[in-house]
Amino acid sequence: MYQVGDPIIDHNCWERPEDMDTARTVYAVDSPNPASDVAGETAAALSASSMAFRSYDPGYTDTLLRNAMKTFEFADTYRGAYSDNANVRDGVCPFYCDFDGYQDELLWSAAWLRSVTQDGGYLDYIQNNGKTLGAEDNINEFGWDNKHAGLSVLISKEVLEGNMCNLESHKSSADSFMCTLIPESSSSHIEYTPAGLIYKPGGSNLQHVTSISFRPTTSLRQLPCTNLAIPQLWKHRCQSDNASPNRQKAG
Repeated sequence: MYQVGDPIIDHNCWERPEDMDTARTVYAVDSPNPASDVAGETAAALSASSMAFRSYDPGYTDTLLRNAMKTFEFADTYRGAYSDNANVRDGVCPFYCDFDGYQDELLWSAAWLRSVTQDGGYLDYIQNNGKTLGAEDNINEFGWDNKHAGLSVLISKEVLEGNMCNLESHKSSADSFMCTLIPESSSSHIEYTPAGLIYKPGGSNLQHVTSISFRPTTSLRQLPCTNLAIPQLWKHRCQSDNASPNRQKAG
């Protein structure tokens, strides 16, 4: 299962979940239909969740990780974008089509599984499939449909630990992405509002704010691109404050 509800109906009527009385259609994918993007993202989420519960509930951690591995196997076996499936396309497009391809989610999920398990097989997968799956693509976004920036940050950690020396380019890519977020950087291309909030043209700006600012918050100490790393860490922590309802009203 990857979606509940009709996106067209839901977008035409913005209301609290408690007040919704529209049909809650459930969409799911199964073999042999492709769904590398949603399955890969799910595998990554399950992997990350297993880390969060490791100290509190080892049994649940094992369940999450086991399902993450199975989901990744499904994603890799039935390669393709879920929105290319004629059976579900009308239910997800035009709002949630896969615009940037499914390849990044495959690498993203493999990187998370590698981080959690330290299994060399996932390391080999990234090294062997990185180029064909677009790991060297230009990074200019991090969000629900594009995982390249997050992928580079995860791989960079491995590079710094000496596990992926032949993927040094990912560290450079992650570093460059961080620099684009800093106004003082010569490579800056991210816009900011007068109040200091990240601004990405188009609708639903706060989804970009929260996802993009999470990258520097978690990795600027690890991947400093300038000597402004620590001040900028606090700058991006403030993005969450700027995104709060009270600040939005004040703006």
